[in-house]
Amino acid sequence: MEAEARSRLLLEPLGRPFDAFSLDEKLKLNLKRIGLKRTTIFQDFCLPHILAEDEELLVEAPRGSGKATAYLLGSLQYLLRHEGRALILTPQEKRARSLAQEAETLAEDTGISTLFFGGSKEELSFQMKELEKGARLIISTPRWLTKIFKWRLLDPSSIRLLVVDEPEAMLKELSIVEGLRPQKIMVFLNQVSYEAVSWAYRLLQRPFELFWGRRPRRPGELRFRLYHVSQKEKFALLLELLKEMGRRRVIIFTANELVAKALSGDLKRHGFLTLCLLPESQPRQRLELIRRFNSQRAAILVTTDESVPYLDLLKTRCLINYDLPATADEFLLRIGSLPSGAQVINLCDETGAFSLEEIEKALGEKMTVVWARPKREARRQTRASSTSPRRQGHWDSRSLSP
Repeated sequence: MEAEARSRLLLEPLGRPFDAFSLDEKLKLNLKRIGLKRTTIFQDFCLPHILAEDEELLVEAPRGSGKATAYLLGSLQYLLRHEGRALILTPQEKRARSLAQEAETLAEDTGISTLFFGGSKEELSFQMKELEKGARLIISTPRWLTKIFKWRLLDPSSIRLLVVDEPEAMLKELSIVEGLRPQKIMVFLNQVSYEAVSWAYRLLQRPFELFWGRRPRRPGELRFRLYHVSQKEKFALLLELLKEMGRRRVIIFTANELVAKALSGDLKRHGFLTLCLLPESQPRQRLELIRRFNSQRAAILVTTDESVPYLDLLKTRCLINYDLPATADEFLLRIGSLPSGAQVINLCDETGAFSLEEIEKALGEKMTVVWARPKREARRQTRASSTSPRRQGHWDSRSLSP
């Protein structure tokens, strides 16, 4: 356990000391005992929300980020303040057993009994007795939880805290928890998917959402196009691009909500099937917009940087930066979930020019500049494109094909 803790500290960047958080002194002492003195960056950001009394969580974070230690600490802290039990569900018995071992170490001298339920027949006799004695932190799998309820070893109403770890790997088995009514629910995804998020929102009302550890695509895996265009001419250019692309699903990023709403309305008036995904959208409304976008052969989704966490749920091979973001980090987050070979079209106006150099430096390459042409010339060259070769630096709709 100590060796594992030290290796994790070497792999993860460090945040604040655990002493900076509102953890029970016994938990802090146990952390020091196993060599954990400072949080990972993920734990630093997420622990305040995990420890909050009345906050639900929906979190995407990969293994190795420190999420397991974070929600184990949150579960133990909750049980130190409240009566009742906490239940942690995970898809694999091996992982459940490992979590239970870590929980037992963290719970030392707190008076909280922890229990892994599952495994061999020889183990079940002991585990059933521990449940009857009142084990308060129970870690298991959906298959074993079904048996626990069937054998009436646990009163469902006694579960005050529910943690679901990696639900995307056990969606077909999770109906067992949908009838529970805990006071606090935390859902931790290893990899976000529409089905998993949709399931989570059947349990959660208005959770704190955190999507962690998304790694942007390498620039070589995407195709970049850059247009230098004035603010006044940008919308006209966008219309021409969308018409040349034909029937495709396209995501368009804008600088803020006001621009997104206005652009969405303008595109609708020009006959484009347009959806608008904004931060103010309710969770279920947001999922419905994503479902509608993915189900259409041709649709446009206008959005802002606040919607970046949901890009993994959207099926598209074309992204348009109607407004270039202010920083390279924001640009990399926008493109982070695109599939290999996807097209990224950038409209650089007077404001976007200020961040262009930083963005291209982060990409490690200059984007291909495509010069916008007058509409009449564009039509004439489009007619000739079937018999004449492509000209360097000129727009060609064939460059947009998947």
